[in-house]
Amino acid sequence: MHCTRCQGLMMEDQFFDYEGTQGFMWMRGWRCVNCGHAVDPMIEANHRLKALTMRARPQEEPEDKGKEVHGYVVLEHLKGNRLLSGIPVLVVTGQNPEGAEQEAREYGAVAFLQKPVKADAVIATLRGVLGQHA
Repeated sequence: MHCTRCQGLMMEDQFFDYEGTQGFMWMRGWRCVNCGHAVDPMIEANHRLKALTMRARPQEEPEDKGKEVHGYVVLEHLKGNRLLSGIPVLVVTGQNPEGAEQEAREYGAVAFLQKPVKADAVIATLRGVLGQHA
């Protein structure tokens, strides 16, 4: 097995999660002997998700360089991707609330919050969304 970062030799290694943040304390993975790059199932899953998300984003055309990509366009692309369409999306915006919530929901958002947001509102909204999608 070769390192994706430097093409060096990967060797099996043991990883310990002392705080138990991932729900387990010990697991096996791979570490590059040249650069130290570590690979385990959790890291790989996160890399795959990031790669899928990046492919779902619209690519800028040369004439669009420097233009801001509208958040609803990204949301539309996410919802149009069969691998990512099931992920619930919460929209937090500073736009005028008149029509912004309706537009967000039309593009596939499951919840909407207006800036500035308070932590309690975010937590309550996330609990509601996660309860619906459990």
